[in-house]
Amino acid sequence: MKMERRSAEGPVISGFSGRGFKVDEGVYEGLLITPQRADGWSPPPIAELSEADLAPLLSLDPQPEFLLLGTGDTLVRPPAALVKALGARGIGVEAMDSRAAARAWGVLRAELRWVAGALYPSAEGPRMQQLDGPSLSPLSGGAPKQLVVLLHGYGSNGADLISLAPMWRQLLPDALFVAPNAPERCPGAPGGYQWWALHDLGRAALAAGARHAAPVLDAWLDGLLAEHGLDESKMVLAGFSQGTMMALQIGPRRERALAGILGYSGMIAGPSLDAAEVRSKPPVLLIHGDADGIVPLSAYHHAHAELERLGFPLESHVSHGLGHGVDPDGIALGGKFVQRVLG
Repeated sequence: MKMERRSAEGPVISGFSGRGFKVDEGVYEGLLITPQRADGWSPPPIAELSEADLAPLLSLDPQPEFLLLGTGDTLVRPPAALVKALGARGIGVEAMDSRAAARAWGVLRAELRWVAGALYPSAEGPRMQQLDGPSLSPLSGGAPKQLVVLLHGYGSNGADLISLAPMWRQLLPDALFVAPNAPERCPGAPGGYQWWALHDLGRAALAAGARHAAPVLDAWLDGLLAEHGLDESKMVLAGFSQGTMMALQIGPRRERALAGILGYSGMIAGPSLDAAEVRSKPPVLLIHGDADGIVPLSAYHHAHAELERLGFPLESHVSHGLGHGVDPDGIALGGKFVQRVLG
């Protein structure tokens, strides 16, 4: 997938790899980054972090407005002595988990803020391979102001779902449309991919499959947001079938609410949506055919009931006589929904 650089000069955090960060052509586990350069970093335990560990950042001229501190997988408060010492220099400290810091770096640099970043690596390295697939640049010709991520179904590919983009492009002239191929090749489907294998269609097995696939897509979404200097309020996930399962798996579990989730012919991958795992409640539109023989209408009613139970802003539509697919009414309703939530 082709990524377009924002107008700000300097290094760009374009994604995640293993325990670390992709910056331009390099990969760094720990990272020190300024508007001028990026360097690898082997940081001490956060409790022992001192000014000396940040010397390359503190020598920046002019000095940074503040230090963006990524503390690893979770937010950890920096040492009070460090905050006090930097404060004496007139440099504030903004601490957050490292992925959030990577996204914030893109937003801040797009605003031409003069900041410095110190990002701790993740404690573990799950599969963080880069996804690829077709994309369609903003009709306006400018940098993307919104992101519409199209998630295909089992045995299909990004080229299938990117076909929605030309039909919605006039509604969203500043949006970048991206349709990644799922990470696994699908046996028996030439040119097709799967988010996970569908050997067992029981709800417990579907839940396990979605959990297995989620870290790859989640990390890729983080990288996409960081690359374009945007946050979740400017991103919609639109899925079909297994892609809808992925959207409903990932969206509610992200800390910051997405602009919206659009689900065609899909379901919740599991017996229920666990309230304890829900971290945000973006608007959701579910669209389903009442003649769907692959994902039956009962799955739509189950997802509707679960989302309604948990208080999601919810809209829905049933297309009469439609099988496992998308019809013109569904495309039109989906386009209006995406346009509205991206505002």
